[in-house]
Amino acid sequence: MAGYIGTQAVSVNTTSATISDDLTVGDNVSLTSDSAVLNIGAGNDLKITHDGTNGDFESAGILTFDVAGNIILDADGAEIIFKDGGVQFGEIYKSGNDLRLESNVSDGNLVFSGNDGGTGVVALTLDMSEAGTAIFNHDVVVASASGELLVGKTVATLATNGA
Repeated sequence: MAGYIGTQAVSVNTTSATISDDLTVGDNVSLTSDSAVLNIGAGNDLKITHDGTNGDFESAGILTFDVAGNIILDADGAEIIFKDGGVQFGEIYKSGNDLRLESNVSDGNLVFSGNDGGTGVVALTLDMSEAGTAIFNHDVVVASASGELLVGKTVATLATNGA
């Protein structure tokens, strides 16, 4: 069956409907099949799928979330997993009362970098091939006068800069 709703061309058969222009829906759109797919874009550039248990966003390019408020990630599995090409390389997760940041690549370092006056710097590298040896690019400062630097369980004697 083909026809028009207002000036909108509509084609309906027993399994699908085609609308050749914009569609405005005043309330919810429900895809009730456990294998439903929502394709967006002429080349299906954005695809949203689900299988009744898991959901997936697939983008042909960069996927940007630009919101006026906060972005909240609430994973009841307590893990946020990072992958490149399907291969896991890192994760952030809750372990007991701890927040863990983990590199999953064998001997893959954790690197803290930033911008120092317009120049990119590596401030700290945790070298996983050396059991997490901390390599600081510059000074290590104990901010409190009563603070201590421990090496093992021994207090290290430090020179002060008079500050």
